[in-house]
Amino acid sequence: MNADTFASLQIIQPEATAFKQSTGALGAKENAISIHALFHNHARSPQGKTLLRQAFLRPSLDIDHINSRLDFVSVFVRPENQSQRQGISRSLGRIKNMRNTMTLLHKGIESAKQKVNAFKGGVWSSLLDFCYHTIDVSDTLREVIGADHLPLCSRAVEMLDRHNLQRIGRAIHETVDVELSNEQQRTVVKRGINDQLDEVKDVYDGMDEILSEKAIQIAKSVGLNIELNVIYFPHLGFHVTIPLDETTHEPISDAGELGWQHMFTTDRQVYYKDQTMREMDEELGDLYAEICDYEVEIAYDLAQKILQDEKVLIAASDLCGELDCNLAFAHCAHEYSLTRPRITEENVIDIRRGRHLLQEKCVCSFVPNDTFIQGGGGKDDQAPTNPCMLLLTGPNYSGKSVYQKQVALAVYMAQIGSFLPAESATIGITDKILTRITTRETVSKVQSAFMIDMQQIAMALNSCTRRSLVVIDEFGKGTGTCDGAGLAAGVFLHLVSLESEAPKALVATHFHEIFDVKLFDDLENISFAHMEVRVDVKNGSKAAAYQSQVTYLYNLRPGRSDLSYGTQCAAMNGISEHIVERACELAQLSSRGEDLVAHCSVLSEDDAVELEFAESAAELFMGQKFDREMTRDELLAMLDAMLEGSVEEMEELSM
Repeated sequence: MNADTFASLQIIQPEATAFKQSTGALGAKENAISIHALFHNHARSPQGKTLLRQAFLRPSLDIDHINSRLDFVSVFVRPENQSQRQGISRSLGRIKNMRNTMTLLHKGIESAKQKVNAFKGGVWSSLLDFCYHTIDVSDTLREVIGADHLPLCSRAVEMLDRHNLQRIGRAIHETVDVELSNEQQRTVVKRGINDQLDEVKDVYDGMDEILSEKAIQIAKSVGLNIELNVIYFPHLGFHVTIPLDETTHEPISDAGELGWQHMFTTDRQVYYKDQTMREMDEELGDLYAEICDYEVEIAYDLAQKILQDEKVLIAASDLCGELDCNLAFAHCAHEYSLTRPRITEENVIDIRRGRHLLQEKCVCSFVPNDTFIQGGGGKDDQAPTNPCMLLLTGPNYSGKSVYQKQVALAVYMAQIGSFLPAESATIGITDKILTRITTRETVSKVQSAFMIDMQQIAMALNSCTRRSLVVIDEFGKGTGTCDGAGLAAGVFLHLVSLESEAPKALVATHFHEIFDVKLFDDLENISFAHMEVRVDVKNGSKAAAYQSQVTYLYNLRPGRSDLSYGTQCAAMNGISEHIVERACELAQLSSRGEDLVAHCSVLSEDDAVELEFAESAAELFMGQKFDREMTRDELLAMLDAMLEGSVEEMEELSM
């Protein structure tokens, strides 16, 4: 599948570019309209979302791999497993990707984010959450009915070992004080881990009492009868503070006479250092740095201990991603009433009451339809006994394109291991989905719209095999009618003429003239279908009748339609009434084989009268003699008389 197919079927949007990111909420909303977005909403973990995107970008040709995921979804979509499915997803939504966490541990970084409260998502919190919630996942998996038959669940129960996870979580919980770490934005070690660290913390925690006593001693020693404070700043040391006068904004006492060194001033205090402060700096000033050094060493030792289980944690994280990815398929199967398809090696698409997963979210009710087409059987087999091509005709706006897309999406969803929006489905392994549906024009391409269509068709014809699905919607509309009809008929005939190597094909066209030459009458491996409409002929103006007479029923019916009802569609969408009437008139003439050029060159009655009036006025004007000089009033009077004469002559002729 190429980018055109992904875009035409709205399967998955490309990764956001810098331009799209700058478009804000509107761009994000537009990107959400895809099949992948429906499933992405149910993936909870970062690794699960990554694996889900990979699953959408890499459909499988391995029936065993596809059935393995379908088996998983079948178990978890059961009503009796609903609470367990939701519980596991909630637990997975609280864990992070351990690959990133292990990278941070190797680098010695506590958090990859440099912002306030970033430590809450740091390595220790992430590891604790992972150990705690993966134990919940393991316990809940044991409660799922039928999970013991699923290889993924068996691996999960074995790999998410409670003993190992508890051991890792206990080592972190007993060492790191998570609450204080969040407050101080660094790793804070609990008491009881290191005796020397505890002694330093005891001194540091009693610092307030020491500072109060020193402030009283200094005030007495210098004889100042003012409020002094001793303040400690990590990395700056101890300072004596004197308040500022609120009026003069000067210190209320001159400390310069005492030999104190001015350090800095704030809005309310002046900070000084004296001999006592310098002595305290030497004795106690490095307490905070000493505490940090001890805690860094302990955190490093803890990190090395955790890294011994790196492979175990990464394997468990990856397995949680697999669980999350597959649970997203189960959630969507439950939410959108999807059913399990049967995957087979037979080259067939057999769908009963299929739906379009995106379209049915946009309408109040959706009309399901059936599909059955069969591709060629290969060199050793004969041509398929059932039709390999379904050729759609019928009115505009009747649902042909939606029908084509829903079939292609069903094939695609089946091969990523998803349940399908259908009552039942049998899907043969398909190696390619090739489309000519949407012409994606852009200024970055020098090709015209018609040339882009030709390139898409060329890729489909040159790349398709008997196991491919080719979807063509209104090919040939970008050029002259004769050339477009000829190209479309040629492509259709080529595809069905491949016989045993014929791909499965869904094509739609409005070139009804290709059926008049009976090109497809003798072909047995092609079937015709149209979308049903109801036509009610009403009295009144042509445009009013066309605006109300067509009711679209969206039912697929066998046989072909010879009408497109384009004028009715135009009237329904606001095209002016006189334009629609003229279009209907020309369409009727064309259907009778009349010459439209000759018809359009005939003057209407009003135009003929106006032309005769102009000729009469011209003859009168040419018959006048202008060999004498006339004033302006005389000239105007002569011209008025000529025009009055022309009007009288025309009135006599009309009588």
